[in-house]
Amino acid sequence: MIFLYDNIRPNHFAIGPITVNIYWIIFVAGIFIIHKLLTESFRTGHFSIVNKQTSTLINYPQYVTKIVIFAAIGLQLGGRIGYVLFRMDSPSFTGEPLWYLREMGQGVSFRGALIGAFLASWIASRNLKLDFLRISDILSFVAPTFLFLARISEFINHPLPGIPTHSAFGVIYPGYGDIARHPVRLYQALLEGLLLQLVLHLNKKQLARPGRITALFLLGFVIAGDIAALFRDTSITPPMILGGVISLRHFVALLVGILSIFLLMKKEKSKASLDGKA
Repeated sequence: MIFLYDNIRPNHFAIGPITVNIYWIIFVAGIFIIHKLLTESFRTGHFSIVNKQTSTLINYPQYVTKIVIFAAIGLQLGGRIGYVLFRMDSPSFTGEPLWYLREMGQGVSFRGALIGAFLASWIASRNLKLDFLRISDILSFVAPTFLFLARISEFINHPLPGIPTHSAFGVIYPGYGDIARHPVRLYQALLEGLLLQLVLHLNKKQLARPGRITALFLLGFVIAGDIAALFRDTSITPPMILGGVISLRHFVALLVGILSIFLLMKKEKSKASLDGKA
């Protein structure tokens, strides 16, 4: 089935200098969905986090709102700053005071957003005096749902034409001839979103071992990105090379691989001693 992509810019309304488009709507909807998922999971005792001061287990939804707010801010700041640094031809943070708000939804670096979210998780753990890996696992466990929504938003707002395809499924993008191409954004939504969420759900018992779900998420995110990259047309979106040696994607994959191995090999604290303090 071949689809013709309608190149629309779904801007809905303006608030002063800010144009609210479908990215904003999906982002806010994603935050509400994640908040709801986490709240219900805490109420049912599915997640457990540890107060670092008392070493006691906590299962209470009052922390969800604060954790989600920290993560949302980290996602946006990391994603926008990463986009400005790595994708804009002439990055500037001072040329336009409202650059961040004015261009919201017009460009986001997912790797920058990922870094921002983890930094925000660390700040949240310090602020709330909770175990960082527990918070990281909680957010990683539901992150694919958010990634699915974000990739769908990108497909609508910023399509990424892939290499030409002769299969029965493809998309004809305006400006790229009458040749059907692979819809890379949809592949990313399926791989990084639905499939990765299923993998984490099947391994939900690993939530009992801090850092395992985070490692699985990071590995899954990198592997899904590498698979989707097989269908990207590098003549349209050439990879960014760091120092003329290695691509940014492979550099991040290397760092993520090292971090994931460290988390998987990390020894957990004695569960018996922790239960004794609870």
